[in-house]
Amino acid sequence: MDEYDEGLVCALSGVAPSEDELDSASLGEDDNDAPVDWIQVTLSRKIVNPLYVELVEAKIGLVAGIMESIEDPQEREKNRRNIEMQVAAQFAALEQSADYTPVLTESVVRYLAPTSYAEGLVLARNELLESLGLGESVWMEQAPEPDKPAVVEEPGIIEDSEASAE
Repeated sequence: MDEYDEGLVCALSGVAPSEDELDSASLGEDDNDAPVDWIQVTLSRKIVNPLYVELVEAKIGLVAGIMESIEDPQEREKNRRNIEMQVAAQFAALEQSADYTPVLTESVVRYLAPTSYAEGLVLARNELLESLGLGESVWMEQAPEPDKPAVVEEPGIIEDSEASAE
């Protein structure tokens, strides 16, 4: 198994796919597809890039420092835009770097095995899908009905309604 396959385990049960199932994973459009009958869950969130925040703060600080060095308030305001453009030009190369993108996207991928792999997996998977708002989805499965014990009826005394009225 390669690195990708080593992380391919069911998030609910911990079971791993068989070699045949791993071979089926490469049959899809994406090389990172889950094996046939497995569910791939991808969660992503966007966060503000702290490096971008530092870059913006550095630019603001540099502009402020230059502006403070100009004593005449009229001259300071007259040159504000030129100073901002010069500072922006100094940081332009950094801003184009992928490391300084304003927003970062974090993603994790988890897998859910077919429900036949482990006892109780149907209920656990259905609870997870319901918690994600997928309660009416085609992925929901019916849990097998537990064996019901035979109901034994005890013989009862049937009273005659006329006899008991007397």
